[in-house]
Amino acid sequence: MERDRARSGSEGQADRPPVETAAPEQPARWSAVGCGAVGLIAILVGAALQIGGLRLLGVTLNPARIEPSDLLLATVLQDVPIALIALVLARRFLRAGPADLGFAWPSRHALRIGMLAGLAIFALTLPLEIVQRTVFGSPEQSLVAAFQRHRGLQAFALDALAGVVIAPFAEELLFRGILFRGLRQRMPLALAAALSAAAFVVPHGTSVALPLFAAGVVLALVYERTRNLFANMTAHGVFNLIGLTLSFIAVQ
Repeated sequence: MERDRARSGSEGQADRPPVETAAPEQPARWSAVGCGAVGLIAILVGAALQIGGLRLLGVTLNPARIEPSDLLLATVLQDVPIALIALVLARRFLRAGPADLGFAWPSRHALRIGMLAGLAIFALTLPLEIVQRTVFGSPEQSLVAAFQRHRGLQAFALDALAGVVIAPFAEELLFRGILFRGLRQRMPLALAAALSAAAFVVPHGTSVALPLFAAGVVLALVYERTRNLFANMTAHGVFNLIGLTLSFIAVQ
């Protein structure tokens, strides 16, 4: 009897129609216009606030004369509003919160990737910078020129706060967390990395186009691998810190 009961149970299960499981929902793609609007508005407003704030305070952005404290002020006036505006507009236009952009507690593995990527970016961009200067005769980036004129540990600390902490935070949020991620939703990795790297070059100027394009590609790959903005900020910060440290040592 038990055998008959088991057999009838298995036959009953076989007669039942298969249960259809719903396919996992694909995350909604961000609006292309929204991504562009977030980036453009954040950059324009940040630049306007920097220019207006410096004029109001009587500070001139002359790389030959700017003091470390003024350079830090200029960075804060521009990059902090850029980051805040980007976060607010990403929520408004893209329906993307901080976690969607890549703000999550980083694992040790992600931070390790960031540190190694920062070293790799420096090794990659150093010969490209030499090539750019040799072939195109590009002048030195104004920010780098300002760093090289600063002396003392206090100046180094202020420059590091501006170039290693604040600037990477805003730039990685904008160019990787929003722009690259939005592009990646629509196109292959190589094309999304190249386009976001090209956009990364624009506000820095053509004098560093080749090395910064390469840096932008590597940073896009870091984001693709980790999906964590803190890993990107680590990579960007390590890269800037190496250059800043070498400039500091050279002028002492």
